[in-house]
Amino acid sequence: MQRHHHSPAEVRLRELLREKRVQRGLTQLALSRALDNSRAFVAKYESGERFLTFTEVVLICKHLGVNPASIVSEINLCTEDVPVLEPLPVKVGRPRKSQA
Repeated sequence: MQRHHHSPAEVRLRELLREKRVQRGLTQLALSRALDNSRAFVAKYESGERFLTFTEVVLICKHLGVNPASIVSEINLCTEDVPVLEPLPVKVGRPRKSQA
């Protein structure tokens, strides 16, 4: 699975994190300091120039006072058209003989 900067889920993630930061009255610099990172880090993920890992999203949410599950729920709404994979069939047969 390739990630695309302009996919609906990636765009929505960036929007949500920026909205939450602004609602808290934090600048990119203030958030970056709380994250022990550079302002460029925040600017780049908010602009879509940089992808975030899941653990980075969780950490950012914690600093913004946001439950990460609420962000995941919002992103899930953007992916409703993604098909669910069918489970692989289970083979039923005789057990293998042990090699003793």
